[in-house]
Amino acid sequence: MNPYDFGTFHFMFQCDELTNQEFIKKKGYKKLNHNQLGELAEIYFFIRIRLSQLSEAAKPKNDKESKIQKEVNSTKIVNLTFTNFIKKNFNIDEKHHSKILKPIVDSLDEKKNKPQISKKEALKIVKNDGEELENLPTHFKKDKEILLAAVKQSGRALQYADKSFLIDKDIVLVAVKQNGFAICMADKSFRKDKEIVLAAVKQEGCILLHADKSLQKDREIVLEAVKQSGFALEDADKSFLKDREIVLEAVKTHAHILSDVDKSFRKDKEIVLEAVKQNAHVLLDADESLKKDKEIVLAAVKQDAYALGLADKSFLKDKEVVLEAIKNDADYLEDADESLWDDPDILAIINKKK
Repeated sequence: MNPYDFGTFHFMFQCDELTNQEFIKKKGYKKLNHNQLGELAEIYFFIRIRLSQLSEAAKPKNDKESKIQKEVNSTKIVNLTFTNFIKKNFNIDEKHHSKILKPIVDSLDEKKNKPQISKKEALKIVKNDGEELENLPTHFKKDKEILLAAVKQSGRALQYADKSFLIDKDIVLVAVKQNGFAICMADKSFRKDKEIVLAAVKQEGCILLHADKSLQKDREIVLEAVKQSGFALEDADKSFLKDREIVLEAVKTHAHILSDVDKSFRKDKEIVLEAVKQNAHVLLDADESLKKDKEIVLAAVKQDAYALGLADKSFLKDKEVVLEAIKNDADYLEDADESLWDDPDILAIINKKK
């Protein structure tokens, strides 16, 4: 049964009323909490389906039975607690109760009376899968030892912790070291905490986007962020677009940032070389002088043969460069100078690829 059935949704609004039902008291059931009420709602729908089957199977003998059958199959049932509906229309006695309702309620009682797991067992569970914290009893979500074990295994487990721990620096620090995105689940005040943000960006550089503006201007944090992900430079203070060390780290993982940084870096051989190793297409943004640099062009065509068309035209006659290009993609031989088409070494590579 779908727990999000409209009837269940409607039924849950009657929780307070249900806990005081005479039926519950007579049968000796304890007052139910909201989790148990959710299970009880499923019982209600089991009964609804069962009664629908019974009413469909039986031909109405009189107007009263016709009315009952119509009501069972209508949406009116969601406006009544199952107890009142059964008592009003079917007058279920103990015999019927044992056949239809008791086995299901007994099943509910088994779950209700199931022994609670120990703290030792809970620790074992979260050490294996931190996000299982979600399924543990509430009191374990307030236990710092268990929370530390959970977020150490998975920083995302922080979202299932009791809210009081979202401001606990010990817990948050362990969480972001495991998963930088855990900072988004913690109290927003930690976005101004350098220690927390530094730990987070070391694990996930793009978290710099969520850091306080003041920390987006902090060089130590920005440097660690771009080492982890060059994309982080897009969220750093614009002044770092002129910082050579930071730009050099950024292009190693995000070559296209070369088009956004200070133009002077397009003439910087070390920066351009690192960039084309990561993505050959950025050779397009390099200074013309570096498009004539064989070391850079070789690195670019090794990464992607497409770079052969971005380099200075003189390299179309350079056997070493063309060889590296066709090792990547033999189709680029057509772009090379015709004098190389019949070269034995080049033909050997072409034939090997066929």
